Amino acid sequence: MKMRPGNRDSWRGWGIVTCAVLMAAGVVVGTPSTASATIAPSLSVSPSSGAVGSVVTVGFGPAGNGCGGVTFEAAGARGVSQSLPFIGDFGTEAFLVPAVAPGRYVFSLTCDTTNNPATAITVSVPFTVTTARPRTIVGIANTADGKGYWLVGNDGGVFSYGDAHFYGSLPSRGITPAAAIVGIAATHDHKGYWLVGADGGVFGFGDAQFYGSAASEARAGVPVVGMAPTSDGYGYWLAGAEFSTFHLGDARLLALTFGSTAVNQRVIGITGGRRVDGYREVLADGHIFAYGSAPVFGSMAGKPLNQPIVGMTTDPKTGGYWEVASDGGVFSFNAPFLGSTGNLHLNAPITAMLATPTGNGYRLVAGDGGVFDFGDAHFYGSAA
Repeated sequence: MKMRPGNRDSWRGWGIVTCAVLMAAGVVVGTPSTASATIAPSLSVSPSSGAVGSVVTVGFGPAGNGCGGVTFEAAGARGVSQSLPFIGDFGTEAFLVPAVAPGRYVFSLTCDTTNNPATAITVSVPFTVTTARPRTIVGIANTADGKGYWLVGNDGGVFSYGDAHFYGSLPSRGITPAAAIVGIAATHDHKGYWLVGADGGVFGFGDAQFYGSAASEARAGVPVVGMAPTSDGYGYWLAGAEFSTFHLGDARLLALTFGSTAVNQRVIGITGGRRVDGYREVLADGHIFAYGSAPVFGSMAGKPLNQPIVGMTTDPKTGGYWEVASDGGVFSFNAPFLGSTGNLHLNAPITAMLATPTGNGYRLVAGDGGVFDFGDAHFYGSAA
């Protein structure tokens, strides 16, 4: 594990795993510009458009095809070019759309097994940077008794249901975030909440204290994907998509205690718990990485998935956890299975999941604001 000075640690693993299923709505798949390659390279981008600060999923490969790093650049013009972090010759990455003018851009990938420029093949996928970021619900947080909850949109809008008190939102403060909001976390006494942006920005409401952000430290193009408060609520960890973790307040730099190095997938979420001094990060293929005293009880790594994993939540009763896929499939580890939406037609993909305070239930949230309740989770309203 490679450590960097300051309030972050960074780790990178290389290896061979099964390519993640990239079937989300809006995927655009590139085709080779020539047919001379023995193995045709592939490049997929989802969604195919987005505003500055949006998060895009990029998949490429196959393994062993001599592929280099993916680049993002203006279409048919010079002046804008940015390379995604190199993770090997195949895998899945998350990319934060940089501050560029709206218009036409392309993601490109060059592959060559002979190290001869004359035989190299380049795959390109078009991408449109738009002026607006359509609202998507991206997170949920419970009240203390679980008889209410907050939903948050990627624009920082907060919606309160049940006994959840509204403490404010970015639109109510007249703030337009520089990057999409990716999550919400309640404070220790549930009298406030934090919002975290893909650029590492942190916004506090109610009694949520500001302990710092990763906005000035996050690497260009690599988004933050979520936050986990410490057990006493006086700090938090921010998880980056490329295995960077930022520790702020009383959140400590913790050693990796569990995690396979054979991964070429991005981190999509982070979860902690009041019973442990640590946290877990989950990858799109279901891999679990544990830090500090956070235990591991298994994962979906190496198992077939109809859709990629998009979230994870801790069971406060057992210390186990659930993983959830974008189709609402739920996978339990030292936690009871209480149902899923895996066999239902959804109007929008699932984006987040949260257990009730008792551990006897959980809620799934879809991008259109729909809320699905299982176990002792009661429905108090939705943003759909």
